[in-house]
Amino acid sequence: MCYVFYAIALTLGVLGPAFIASSSQGLHIGIFWDLISLLMTVGSSFFLVAIAAGRLSFYKDDKFLEMWGDLALKMSYIGVVIGLISMLGGMAHPPMAGVDPAAKLGASLAVCLIVLFYGLLFKYFIITPWLGCRKK
Repeated sequence: MCYVFYAIALTLGVLGPAFIASSSQGLHIGIFWDLISLLMTVGSSFFLVAIAAGRLSFYKDDKFLEMWGDLALKMSYIGVVIGLISMLGGMAHPPMAGVDPAAKLGASLAVCLIVLFYGLLFKYFIITPWLGCRKK
């Protein structure tokens, strides 16, 4: 039953609002997808916890699973800082001909924020329910 409630919460809390927000602006749901940001938050934190645990199957231990969620969130903060540095550094260079400077700034900010979105999503919509279901 835990997984049914999880699917409902994921749909009502993330997927539904993301779909409504993107379609109301005339955009595709794919604006919420960035592979590099996902690898930075989830992938790098996975290997950091695997190093700390000494094995790749650390997710069987609740302590390391919680550490994975915390590290994913912290890696997303690092990603935001990297994105802001990149965004502000890019403001020093004029955009290419025909590119709106405000659009360039907005696109850079969106990539910066999606890293934080992935970290929050992973910790609070994947790791926290996973730990809660395992304790039952």
